[in-house]
Amino acid sequence: MVGGEGRTELHRRQFGEGGDEREAGSGGGEAEHRDGQEDLAGLDVPTAVDIYAALCNIDVYTTLRTERLWSPDRIEHWWGEALARELLSRPAGAP
Repeated sequence: MVGGEGRTELHRRQFGEGGDEREAGSGGGEAEHRDGQEDLAGLDVPTAVDIYAALCNIDVYTTLRTERLWSPDRIEHWWGEALARELLSRPAGAP
């Protein structure tokens, strides 16, 4: 879990120093479909953020870069594919 030191400035402004999106009244529910944008395949925004945080963090980057010897370009490409798969193309009824 990322502590307060890992929070972005935008996050601190929106939710406060120790705030959590789930406690901040993000509306829960389904992500809204906007013109020209993919929806979040039925995921609510906090769940989509959780998936993003689990995949795209410094620990994953460090493991792939130093232990698995992936190039930065390969990591970036994999992140893009994994995020698209997890956030945009989930089958109906998938958790």
